[in-house]
Amino acid sequence: MKEHAIWHPIVDLQPSDLAQASDELSALSRVWASERTKLQTAGELAEFTERLNREWAVETGILERLYSLDRGVTYNLIEKGLDAAFIAHGDSDQPAEYVIGLIKDQESTVEGARSVLPPRAGRQRDGGAR
Repeated sequence: MKEHAIWHPIVDLQPSDLAQASDELSALSRVWASERTKLQTAGELAEFTERLNREWAVETGILERLYSLDRGVTYNLIEKGLDAAFIAHGDSDQPAEYVIGLIKDQESTVEGARSVLPPRAGRQRDGGAR
């Protein structure tokens, strides 16, 4: 019996993919570049990136249906940090420590993915455009 590979390496978008992109993406890229410069100048880029990583980690677990969280809990975990104390009894369908462990694993995966992406024109490891 022949096995079928499910996993495929990540590849850059092809020109045909880029042709289908919204015209708004270039404007959005310019706005992000400006905001990124402001954050960097103010010394706030690292903190912004940490919150973004937490947001992706928290939301990924919700999307994968690993746990559910009340909206206010999600906000606190993203803004204040990953602490089980922010998850009161009944705020999730899973135990707080278990949820935090899953989120920390997801966060490590986000950070790991960023660390192996090769730098290229227009992309920084902090997720921003140059």
